[in-house]
Parts: sequence; C-alpha cells; structure tokens
Amino acid sequence: MAHGDPRPTKAQRREAARAEAARLRAEQEARAKRTRTITIAGIVGLILVVAGVVWFVLANAKDEPSEPTAGQETVELTGEQTSENHSAATGGHAADAGSISFGSDLKPGGVNEGAPVVELYADFTCPHCFTFEQTRVPKLMEMAKNGEITFVQHPVAILDGSGVFNAFPSRAADAYYAIAKGDPDKASAAATKFFELWHNYQTSGNQAAMPVTADLAKAASEAGVKQDIVDAIANGSVPRVAKAATEAMGKAGLRGTPSLLVNGAEVKSENWGADADGSELRDHILEITK
Repeated sequence: MAHGDPRPTKAQRREAARAEAARLRAEQEARAKRTRTITIAGIVGLILVVAGVVWFVLANAKDEPSEPTAGQETVELTGEQTSENHSAATGGHAADAGSISFGSDLKPGGVNEGAPVVELYADFTCPHCFTFEQTRVPKLMEMAKNGEITFVQHPVAILDGSGVFNAFPSRAADAYYAIAKGDPDKASAAATKFFELWHNYQTSGNQAAMPVTADLAKAASEAGVKQDIVDAIANGSVPRVAKAATEAMGKAGLRGTPSLLVNGAEVKSENWGADADGSELRDHILEITK
C-alpha cells in the first residue's frame, strides 16, 4: 500500500518561513539598490548638463577669465562721461559716446562745416562690417578729406553677449576708439587687424581660441599703433565707450550692422553700390544731398 509524503515538521515549516522571508528581503534590497543607482545616475546626468550649459554661457560671454582690469570697472559710464560732443551732431547722432568724426584734415573731432554728415555703425564681429570696412570706408574717408562730407564712425558691440559689455566686440570697439582718437593714421590698419582676429577665430573651428585683450593689443602693435595706446589696450585703461555707443544706436532705431546714415537718415544696403571701391556709394550720397 502506497503512503503520501510525510507532512513537514513544525521546525521545518519555521525554517522554510525564515528562508522565504530572507528571499523577500534580498529582493526588496536589490530593488532599492537599483532605484538608488538610477536616481543617482539621473542627478549626476542633470548636474553635468547644467554644468555644460553654464560653461557654454561663460565661455561665450567673456573674452577672458581673468581678474577685472583697470578699465573693467568703468563699463557703466554714461555717454557724457566717456566722450566729447562733436559739432557734427547737428547732422545726426555724432554726439553719442564712442563716436569719432573726421573732416578734411582727417583728425579725430574734425568737421567739414556745411557738408553732409555720414555716420557708420559697425561691430568688429560682424562679417558684413568687415566687407564694408574693406570696400566702402576708404572712399568715405577720401570724401571727408576732400571736404565732401563729415564722416563719423561709431564702433559698437551689438553682438556682445556678456551682458556687461566686456566680451570681444566691446573690447575691440573700445580699443578702436582709443586708436582713432590718439593715433588716427593707424586706425584703418588697426580696424583691419581687429576684423581679421575675429574672422580667423570664426573660421578656425577652435572655440578655445577666442581672441582676448592681449590679442587686440598685439594686433594694434602690428598695425603700428603708438606704444602708449597699445599698453592702454593691454591693461584695460582705454575709455570704455562700447556700452553707451551701442545703447545710443538702439535709441536711434537701428537694429543691425553695418548701419549707414546720411544727415540722420538711414541709407539702405541696396544703395551702397555693387562695386569694390565705394564709388557708387559716393555718387548716391552726393545725389541725395544736393
């Protein structure tokens, strides 16, 4: 006669219960460990993303991670504190901070009395401004020399993303203003050097090679600028005019660079001419100011 399996004893049932409880605890601990791992990984990933965003913003907002230099404390100066008023202001916005006017002697602050006032707003990180500098500015300076116009330059920094006008566009505008005021014969060569600095950086593909203040000083030196001005650019003691000049541009209703005005009225780009030496632009200016 066959017999069924004997029923487990009380001790065996107790041991089985303990084993089952241990198994359940192990599974619970494993689940908790997986949850902690996933949570920690998510937090770490979020931190890395935030850190990357912060690094990107800072890297693109400042031209160098150095201690503030002598000129950096003056970025909030007003237009009245940073530049002279030019008599050419009656023709447009030439009294704005950071402006440099040229008359027949091509000295800063010069005016050709009674002549039309031609103003140019340009940013050294604007590729179209670089083209305008090469193909139109020499003709405008020639017109000023010949007494046909008073030419007023406004180096601005509309592409400065630092929020405090401390990045390359502002540093370049400040440096150019100092050169145009203190060594005007070298202003054109220095402007070309500054444009080339940014152009070479943009085309290099190396984001770590963003030009800094020392590069501007070196470029000015290579352009033959007086050493005292080069030193002022290097140590940050040039007048900080970019902020006021850029804000004045906005108040004038201008939104892009280059912007060209004749007697306060904007000249659209289609009237700048298609030639390479600015002769067509000269003809247009003379035509509209008859």
